[in-house]
Amino acid sequence: MPLPVEALWTCAVLAMVVSGTSFTITGTEIFEPLRRFLSARSEWLGHLTACFYCTSHWVTFLLVALCRPVLVSTGFLPVDLAISAFFVVQLAAYLTGLLFKSYSVIIPVKAAMQQAMGAAKAAHAAPQAAKVRLDVARSEEGGR
Repeated sequence: MPLPVEALWTCAVLAMVVSGTSFTITGTEIFEPLRRFLSARSEWLGHLTACFYCTSHWVTFLLVALCRPVLVSTGFLPVDLAISAFFVVQLAAYLTGLLFKSYSVIIPVKAAMQQAMGAAKAAHAAPQAAKVRLDVARSEEGGR
C-alpha cells in the first residue's frame, strides 16, 4: 500500500507546529507566568508545562484529532490516528532537538551582546552622571 503523500505532508506540518508550540510554551519567557501559575496549582500541570516532550504529546493529540491525517489505514480510525500522532510526536522531538542545538549556540552570543550593551550604556552614563554632579556642585557654590 503506497504512503499517502497528503497525510505525510500534513504530519510534517503538524510536527513543525507541535515543535514550535511546545518549545514556546515550555521554554520562553512569555509563558513563564503561566508555568509558575500552573506549577503552584498542580504538580502535574507544572511538569506538563515544563517538559517540551510532555507538552508535545498533548498538542499533537489535539491537532491530530482536528486534522485527522491517516498514514497507515488499519480500518479502525482510532488506531490510524494513534499511529499518526506518535509519528508526529517523534518528528516534533527531532525538530525540537534541532531548535535546542541552534539555541545553545545563539543564547551565549545573545548574552554576550546584552553584556556588551550594558557596559556601553554604563560607560555612556558615567560621564553624564559626573557632569550632573559637577553642575550640582557648581550651583551649590554659587548659592553661597
